[in-house]
Amino acid sequence: MKMTIKLPDEIFQRPKLLATEQRKALKDLMPEALCCFLDASGEIATKTRKANLKRAGRRPTPSP
Repeated sequence: MKMTIKLPDEIFQRPKLLATEQRKALKDLMPEALCCFLDASGEIATKTRKANLKRAGRRPTPSP
């Protein structure tokens, strides 16, 4: 799937530099970066949910 996004230059320069350092194409780095971000966001959400349940005195249900 193709997608166009607009980024300020100061944000765009960071992944561009990282891609150059890793000798990767920017188009290959961006999906990896997005996956890492989503994984990290999911971990944070899970930890927050578990902490909230613990405070409420409930046990988290296992994920399928």
